[in-house]
Amino acid sequence: MKERYTHKKQLTALVLAALLTGSAFVSCGGSEPETIPAEQNTARTETPPTPETDYLETLPQTGYAGETFTIIGEDTAQRPNFDQGESTGDAFNDVLFHRRILVENLYDIVIEQKSMPDRGSSNNEVQRSVLADESVYDLVSNPFIQGSAVLMVNNLLRDMKTLPTVDFGNDWWAQNVVEHFMVNDRMYLTTGTLSPSYFLSATAVLYNTELAAQYQLGDLPALVQEGGWTLDAMQSMMQTSTHDLNGDGVIDEKNDLIGAITTSESGRALFVAAGGTLIEKQGDTYMLDMASARNVDIMDTLHGIFADALDSAYWVADSITSGKNDVFEQNHSMFTVTTLMFVSAELRDMEMDYGILPLPKWDTAQENYITPGNPFCPCAVCVPKTCSNPELTGLVLETLAYLGHRDVQPVMYDTVLKGKVARDQSSAAIMEIIYADVSFDFNSAFDLSGTMTALRSYVVGSTDNFISTYESKKTAARTELDKILGQMQELTE
Repeated sequence: MKERYTHKKQLTALVLAALLTGSAFVSCGGSEPETIPAEQNTARTETPPTPETDYLETLPQTGYAGETFTIIGEDTAQRPNFDQGESTGDAFNDVLFHRRILVENLYDIVIEQKSMPDRGSSNNEVQRSVLADESVYDLVSNPFIQGSAVLMVNNLLRDMKTLPTVDFGNDWWAQNVVEHFMVNDRMYLTTGTLSPSYFLSATAVLYNTELAAQYQLGDLPALVQEGGWTLDAMQSMMQTSTHDLNGDGVIDEKNDLIGAITTSESGRALFVAAGGTLIEKQGDTYMLDMASARNVDIMDTLHGIFADALDSAYWVADSITSGKNDVFEQNHSMFTVTTLMFVSAELRDMEMDYGILPLPKWDTAQENYITPGNPFCPCAVCVPKTCSNPELTGLVLETLAYLGHRDVQPVMYDTVLKGKVARDQSSAAIMEIIYADVSFDFNSAFDLSGTMTALRSYVVGSTDNFISTYESKKTAARTELDKILGQMQELTE
C-alpha cells in the first residue's frame, strides 16, 4: 500500500510540474520569431504579463506525515458524498477519486471516508464521539434539515471561522449561506463545492428539446440569457404544450402531454426563485413574515399555476423516493422542475434529448436567477468541536473546495446533461447561471413549526389555504426560532 501511495505522490508531482511549466513548452514551439524593428522593440516588450498562479500554490505547503483525516456523512447512490475508493470509469466518481488522491499527496495525509446510510445515523455517530470527547471526525457532510443544523444547536460543532487557511469569501463557498448562517460573527455550518452533494442539491428546470421544437417554444437558453425566462413565460409554454394526444377528452399524464411535473419540495424552490422569502435576516436578526404581501402574491401565483392539476401540470407525491421524473422521461411532460440529484439518478437512459434552465424569475425586473438548494441533500458541511488539528482541517477544507470548483464542477455539467456541455456552449453558460450561488435559508434548515412544509404544499396545489395554516403556526414558529437563536447564543468552543 505504501508503494502505491508513493507512486501516486510522484505522479502528482509530475502533473503539477507539467502544469506549472506548460507556458515554457508553448514558447519553445512553432516557427522562428518575427524580427522586430528597433524602433518598435521598446513599445512591444515593456512588461511581460504575469503568469496566472494556481490557487493551490498560495496555500501552505505543509506535510503531515501520513496523518488520517476522517470525513463522515450521509452517502448513498442517489445522494453521494464520497468516491467509491477507486477509478470506475464513471466521470463523476473518478473526478472525486482523483481529487481525494491529489489532496492526500499534496499534504502527505490519508483521507478516510465514513459512509453513513442516512442523516440520523451520521448525526448519532458524531454526537457520540463528541460527547465522549473523542477526536474521531474532522469533517461532517449531512443535510441542512435534520442533519448538520441539529448538530449546530446541540453545541457539537466548532466555529469554522477559527480555522486557519479557509477563506469563506472565495467563490467555492456558497456566499448566501455564509451570510445567512453567520450569527454573532460565528459560522458553524456552510456549503459549497467541497461537497459532491452540493452540485446535486441545485433545483432546475429540464425541458424536452424535441418537443420544445415541435411546439415552437423558441430558443429557451437565449430567453434565459436575455432575462426573459419568467413565471409568466413558463406558464404560457406549459399551456401551449398541454395536449390530449389520444383524443379521449381527458388529459392523462400517461398517455397525453402535460406542461410540467414537480414535487412540493420543488414548489418551495420555485417560490424562493421568484423572490419569496421563508425567513429574512438583517445582521443577527431573523424575521419570520411568510404572509407578507409580496410572499402571498408569489405563492398565490404559483398555486394558480399548479393547482389546476392535469390541465397544465402534474406533481408527484413526496412519498415516492424514486421515479420522480418518470413522466418526463417517458416524453409526457414538456418540463420537469427537479433537484439535480434525481436527474443524475433517473434520466441517464432517457432517449430524447433534454436541455436545462434555471428556475424562472418572478418578472423581467428581477435582477438575477436564484437557484435554491434542496435542504435534504447531504451538503451542509461542519466541523466537530473535538477536531484536534484545526490547521490541517482548514487546509483540507479550502483545498477540497477549490478543487471542487476547478475540477469537479465542469464534470458535473456533463454528468447532468449526458455530455451535452462538451458540444453545446449555451448549456455550459446556463449551468454557470444555475451554480452561481446555490442558496439555503434558516427556515429550510429548521422548518419552523412546519411552516416551510405548509408553504411548499400550498404552492403545488396540495392544499388550498396557506394563510389560515400559517396563522395557526406562526406563534409556535417564532417561539421555536427564538429558542434556536438562544441556543446559538450559548454555543461554546
